[in-house]
Amino acid sequence: MTSSFRHKTIILTLVIVIAVLAVTGASLAVWISGDGEGSSYDFVLDGWDDPSVRYLLLTATADGGESVSLAYDDAKACFVATSADGTAYGGALSDLTVVGYYGIIEELLIPGSIIVESDGGDPYGDGGVLAAVYKIVAVDMAGIEQDGGEALRLISELTIGANVATISAHSFSYCDHLTKVTFEPSSVAVSVGDYAFLRCPLLTEVIEDGRTVTRGEGSFGK
Repeated sequence: MTSSFRHKTIILTLVIVIAVLAVTGASLAVWISGDGEGSSYDFVLDGWDDPSVRYLLLTATADGGESVSLAYDDAKACFVATSADGTAYGGALSDLTVVGYYGIIEELLIPGSIIVESDGGDPYGDGGVLAAVYKIVAVDMAGIEQDGGEALRLISELTIGANVATISAHSFSYCDHLTKVTFEPSSVAVSVGDYAFLRCPLLTEVIEDGRTVTRGEGSFGK
């Protein structure tokens, strides 16, 4: 092998390595930010293609009346329910309520419904998980001090889904980066509790879009 050929081979190898690193870096940036087409989040939830939904924490009422918790499972690509004793729960649910959020994404969607693993559900996803769709009817977060509350400081835009009927007092208080709240169009009226958006100094835009929104005392107070 001549020195000239060896030199060309080295240069070609370096070009290929640099190209691979550039493509990999760009893909990683898209995955982290969730921006751009073809985002590798690959996350669709009841028609919502939004990565923030997977960072929601919820509670629900089980068949027997006990409370269960729900969190997103990446492997199953849906939410899973867990009883107080730590065992999996796959029965029917009601009163789904958002109680926390731990994401790092600036735009937060609370959807009208989510897909939950269920023994009596229909096959869902490539893995054949049995799942059912359940409506999210309420948001109940105790303000910025609640578990995961620090993440709420990062959100700048919030969308409230069509089935949410109640936002409890202080749920989004002290969200000091929040600038916009949008209520999805729906025939479901929503009651916003006292001081739910207290001390959100940058909040200047609230879009109700025909939705009936009842505001409690100081619900959007500065």
